[in-house]
Amino acid sequence: MPYSSYEHTVAELAERLKQLLTDLPTYEREAALARERMHTWFKWEVRGRQLHQVYRNMQEAGPTLHIRTSQPVHAA
Repeated sequence: MPYSSYEHTVAELAERLKQLLTDLPTYEREAALARERMHTWFKWEVRGRQLHQVYRNMQEAGPTLHIRTSQPVHAA
């Protein structure tokens, strides 16, 4: 759903929610897509692989990784 004005976005969201409540084929299709997305992106195994890749990328970057903060970072 593309964003436009706040009022238009709210009206469009309300219309689509109403469609989900009144149009069974649309509801079933959207529910199946939501389940598929959940299983594809949000299972523990998937999140674990994604986190592992983040750690691997950080490890490969080595000590050249810089963190920007508004306050100085002091070593303990």
